[in-house]
Amino acid sequence: MRKCPNCNKRTIKIFNKSFLTNHKPIICENCNTKVGFSKMWTLIMTLIYVLWLIYYFIVNFIIDVNFLRFIIGLIISGIIMIFIQLFIIPYEKR
Repeated sequence: MRKCPNCNKRTIKIFNKSFLTNHKPIICENCNTKVGFSKMWTLIMTLIYVLWLIYYFIVNFIIDVNFLRFIIGLIISGIIMIFIQLFIIPYEKR
């Protein structure tokens, strides 16, 4: 469970966040506050991931030309970004 930014109680389920968008906020069960992603952190993480993909493409596909390693690396980095989204990016009130 994650803490609500308004009441600071652990009422928000972690896996609800994976379906959370700026258009579809989650409502805290304790204080009825609408909660969503922190827009600043979402932008920062998106930029980091795009830069990582560009770097990873250049190093592992253009220079090394190993397609299987490139695909496995993309899958692993995608999974890592999902876990960062679920456990690290903070919530903010909507």
